[in-house]
Amino acid sequence: MYEVNFTPAFNDNYIWFITHHGNTVVVDPGCADSVNDYLNTHNLTLCGILVTHHHKDHTGGVDSLKKQFPEIPVYGPKNSPFKGITNSLKQGDKVELPWVNAEFTIWETPGHTLDHICYIDDQSAFVGDTLFASGCGRLFEGDAQQMHASLLPFLDLDPSIQMYCGHEYTLANVRFANTVEPDNLIIADYLEVVERHTEKGMATLPTTLQTEFDTNPFLRFREPSLVKSVECWYGDSLSDEAIIFEQTRAWKDQLDASGVLE
Repeated sequence: MYEVNFTPAFNDNYIWFITHHGNTVVVDPGCADSVNDYLNTHNLTLCGILVTHHHKDHTGGVDSLKKQFPEIPVYGPKNSPFKGITNSLKQGDKVELPWVNAEFTIWETPGHTLDHICYIDDQSAFVGDTLFASGCGRLFEGDAQQMHASLLPFLDLDPSIQMYCGHEYTLANVRFANTVEPDNLIIADYLEVVERHTEKGMATLPTTLQTEFDTNPFLRFREPSLVKSVECWYGDSLSDEAIIFEQTRAWKDQLDASGVLE
């Protein structure tokens, strides 16, 4: 099987490398210099690029890498405004990556952006900015109904799957999760772990889907403890899952804007 490693980029991005026997495929290369440094340090051959969505911090290095490696494919969403994609993908497509002994199924996950896709197999979920550790992407282009629908299929995945997301946002996210469910001991324990990792400058990623099922407010819209807390914040009863999700996102956005979770 392949292995997955990362290099940091910018303030909080992660660029993921899917590697097998000296070959690698890079996920969301926002910075070409960071990719090249990693390739040179680890003596790897770049064989392909996977793009989850069009934001520049995920695509900014693609053009430069294509100039260096003109033969490599660039996989990405069919409806993307990013013009550097050579192999367009839609819901249900299979992506075979023989260089790294991998095959992924494509999930369309609009919400953060309208073109967002994820790459899923029985080992890994490369989710870009759709999900974060204990969080989800802001709704820049899509709406809450779309994002809720995009997240529903994750609830049926094997909880042992490793989740690889695009940013190190975990500390603020778990602080929010702890605010929403202050009596959830799993979240409280996880917050202590994340705080220790953050203090030492250690990555908190990847995470497992089981951890997300236990701690992520944006996947816990069916949990009575979360629903009760969101209803209290909202000031009224809520029965529709998508509305519960929408108000959870609104609560997080409000706290983000205030700087409380930083």
